[in-house]
Formats: sequence, structure tokens, C-alpha cells
Amino acid sequence: MAASSPPSTSRPPSEPTNEEASSATTPPAPEVDLRDPFVAVLLAFLVPGAGHLYQRRYAKAVIYAVCVFGLFGWGMNMAEGKCVSFRPLTGPNAGNRKEFIHYIGQVGTGLVALPAIVQYRRYFSPENDSNTPGQSVNARFEGVFQRRRTDDSLPENEVPLVGTVTLVPRSSAFIGLAGTATVTDPDGREFVLEVSDANLDNPIDVTDRRELSATVLSDRGIQSGTLEGSIPRPFFDRFEVPLSSAAEKRINTELGTTFDLAAVITMIAGLLNFLAMYDAYAGPAYGYDASPTAETEASA
Repeated sequence: MAASSPPSTSRPPSEPTNEEASSATTPPAPEVDLRDPFVAVLLAFLVPGAGHLYQRRYAKAVIYAVCVFGLFGWGMNMAEGKCVSFRPLTGPNAGNRKEFIHYIGQVGTGLVALPAIVQYRRYFSPENDSNTPGQSVNARFEGVFQRRRTDDSLPENEVPLVGTVTLVPRSSAFIGLAGTATVTDPDGREFVLEVSDANLDNPIDVTDRRELSATVLSDRGIQSGTLEGSIPRPFFDRFEVPLSSAAEKRINTELGTTFDLAAVITMIAGLLNFLAMYDAYAGPAYGYDASPTAETEASA
């Protein structure tokens, strides 16, 4: 009689778990194409979000651009556009440590903060002197006339005037800028005044307007009064310009701790963009075959 075979000890295959079934049907996450990481980092530094846009990571590009530019613009608006400036810690025009630390963070925002370095060089250059030979002025004027003698051809004393002032340098260093001012009083009367010995603020400073004062001469060259007021300062001549001691004192008096808070907010914008630059270089924490599950299986 044939011997009976021993019973089989093999077990039927077990049913796949929910996790195994899910991993079998779900395709792996696509690999992130970082393209050239160094180009991405450079673009991310210059324009927040541009590095991720270059890598076709559009959602992150929008998020970083909105957050960085939003924070930077918010801080600049709080401080009237005066919380970003650059000065080195050493040298004849050195600034204070707090201002320097602020800028180290702010420069992370890229192109919107880099003009501060250019403005530092312009501010302490010979061109930033109203007495530099060859400078001329043709600008909109707002101010008043300080009258010294009665003359129907002259505006009333202390009456607001608006108009245009045109100044050119004279050959004599003692005369300086001279020219004409065509102004109108509130009654609509127009006056053409001959002005001389004009004094102007330096071209580059943080204030919106340049203070101007000039001597008004009569037809016979007699001093008739003084024209006092201001002309507009172009945007690039006041954007991210270093603060003088007087300007810093005035801003701290007017804004108080709001100025320091604005500087911190613009620093946060720069630090956030530094993180964006790292993300553009290294990519996401988990990409293709780099999920926590894959790492655990590989180490088992």
C-alpha cells in the first residue's frame, strides 16, 4: 500500500493590506527637475520667485514672490521708504552696527535692495554737492516771497507762490546759481523774478523735496527780497539713500518704534528669500523614490 504523503504546510497567499494595495496602484511621485540649480539660485536671489519659475514650480514661484515682495513693500510703506540703506562698518563713511545688520537681511530680497549700495556711493561722491560746477536746475517751485521793499512788480509778502525756477551756474564762484523764477500767486497774477545767490540742498538725500532760497533782484540789481521754498527731488535721488544724523533723528521722532519694526519686516522678507534660494538649489525634501516609506524599506 502506497504511503500517504504528509499534509502540505504551505499557507495560501494572504490578502494584500490596504497600504500594499494602495502602493501598488498609486504611481510614484514624479521627480522634480531642478534644471540648473545654480541658475535657479541666481534668479531666485535677483527676483524672488524667478528661480522656481525657471524650474517650472509655478505654485512655489507665486507663493515666494507674493510673500517676499509683500513683506518688503509693507515695511517700506511703514517707514515712508526710508528703512533700507547701506553703510559699511569701517571706513570714513561707516555706519552703525544696527543699520549694517538690517541690510544683511534686507539684501536677500535681491534687486529691490541692491540700489542701496549704488546710493551709498552716490551719496558720498562729489556729484552730491549743490555747489558742484556745471549743475543747473529747471524744476517746479513751491514757496513764498520774503519782501524787503514795496514794489507793485513784486509779489506780496509771505504769499504762497507756485511756478517754475530756472537756475544756471555763473562764472563767478561768489555768485553761484542764478536765473529766473516764473511764479503765480493765489490771485492768478504772474511774476517773473530775477534771482541770484541761490542755495540748494544737496541733490541726493532722503527727503522728497530740495530746500531752496535765493535773493530776488530788482531791474536795477537792488536786493528786493528773498525767495524761499522747495523743488521736487527725483525718485532715484531719494530711494534707499543713507540717512544723515539729522534725517535719522527726524525719522525716529516722527515714526518712533514703527521705523524699527519696518526694518525688521524687510529683514524677514530677505531671510525668507534666502530659504527660497536654498529650496531652488536643493529641491523639495521628498521627491522621486525619496519618500519616508522608500527610505525605511531601503534600510530594512
